[in-house]
Amino acid sequence: MRPAAFSGYVIGSPAIWNEPELVTRVAAAKGLGEPIFVAVGANEGAPMG
Repeated sequence: MRPAAFSGYVIGSPAIWNEPELVTRVAAAKGLGEPIFVAVGANEGAPMG
């Protein structure tokens, strides 16, 4: 793994309903020095099936 290969991270449409603590974990990772952008659509509140 080469974390220095990236200057930032984009997390698009994460399954937050499946892992509610994801936002807290991403916020804690922010202290590692690289910017993180999380985007979630308005209708992404339920599991896909």
